[in-house]
Amino acid sequence: MPVRNKRIGDAPRYGAVANGIFDMARHSGSDSDSDSETATIEKQRTVLEPPRKWNVIMHNDDVTPFPFVEEVLTVVFGKTKDEASRIALYIHCNGKDIIGTYIKSIAESKVLMTREYAKKRGCNEFKITMEKA
Repeated sequence: MPVRNKRIGDAPRYGAVANGIFDMARHSGSDSDSDSETATIEKQRTVLEPPRKWNVIMHNDDVTPFPFVEEVLTVVFGKTKDEASRIALYIHCNGKDIIGTYIKSIAESKVLMTREYAKKRGCNEFKITMEKA
């Protein structure tokens, strides 16, 4: 009849269990004890690349009012009033500007929020796009 450990102190220690597992992992699956069949355990490294960035670009048109562009920049993109005025003027003079650079999911949500915001306010000509940074 096997003897059971009745006290916690009599239980095998972690190292003993780990060594037993290690000894089982060294063998290649056969019952042979020869060293030529010892398996090697290799660590695989997974290198994660940072997510790609996307530029959100606001375009100029002849219909959308200047104050609305400033409003979008402050409400949706969190720009200050001064930043919004400067960016809106740059878009007006140069045709377009990069409003921000984000990971794809955030860039998509900013573009969709802006389009919905413009549509609700009757600015259907308002154009905002995104492209890979």
